[in-house]
Parts: sequence; C-alpha cells; structure tokens
Amino acid sequence: WIGVSTHGVEEAHAASGQGADFAFTGTVYATPSHPSREGAGPDGVRAVVRAVPSLPLLAIGGVTFERVEELLAAGAHGVAVIRGIWRSGDPEAAVKRYLEVLAC
Repeated sequence: WIGVSTHGVEEAHAASGQGADFAFTGTVYATPSHPSREGAGPDGVRAVVRAVPSLPLLAIGGVTFERVEELLAAGAHGVAVIRGIWRSGDPEAAVKRYLEVLAC
C-alpha cells in the first residue's frame, strides 16, 4: 500500500493519478505542528472526497475524539492521530477510545 500526504483537491488528484492506494489530507484542524496552516475542517475533507471518490482518505491534523464523527460524516475513511494519543497521559486508553469512536 502506498499512501500520500495531501493538502487539498489538486494534490489528491495527483496522488490518485500516480497510483496512490490512499491519502492523508490535512491539516483538518489547526495544530501546533503546522502553525502556519489553517485547518480545512470537514468541508475540506468533503471536497477531496467528492473530487476523488475512488481514493480512500484519512483525515489528519488536530483530530480529537469529539471530531471523529464529523470527519467520517464528511466522507473520511478514517483518521490519523499523533498528539491525541502520545500527549494523552494514557496512550493505551486513548487508542482504545479512538477505536471505539471509529467503530460507531
């Protein structure tokens, strides 16, 4: 599987055309790791999904437990999370919680 990091519709189109199996898209919400990027929000995810429906999409950037549902509703196949797990105080419990939210 080959995944590509994208930041919008044009990059997702290019990734799909170059044979990517899936793409990450973000930054979805503002995050300290990319301070110069505004978050695209669920509408940004929705735009990429509509433009490249054959490319499975994972939303990344500022994803919290509370935001997973709206990202899935926007068409994301899943989410990618770093800070929400490593900075949670209990990474194992955080992973379990994300998995529970994703299973709904």
